[in-house]
Amino acid sequence: MHENGHNMGAVQYDAPRSSGDRWHCNDGWDVMCYADGGDRSSYSTSRCAIRVFDCGKDTYFDTLTEPGEWLRSHWNIGWSGNRFLDFPRAEPESTNAEAVPSG
Repeated sequence: MHENGHNMGAVQYDAPRSSGDRWHCNDGWDVMCYADGGDRSSYSTSRCAIRVFDCGKDTYFDTLTEPGEWLRSHWNIGWSGNRFLDFPRAEPESTNAEAVPSG
């Protein structure tokens, strides 16, 4: 997942919690994070204690951004336009529901 994140452009330099170098971040066990010596590196395991893809959904991957969030207006690999990922479309509810017999 780490290398696929790189291939899709995860962790831009100016992203929240970016290490500032080498496309990594500072959020502990996040898949894209480790102490890489970047100019904004402040790596800590206190924010994310388990292995996840974008701890906090605020640095590089969020499928449902809200107004004012950084990823709403910056590169977000969780954006539905990311052609490297398959985002399932919601199926419309059927209008041909079968009648349930009573009694």
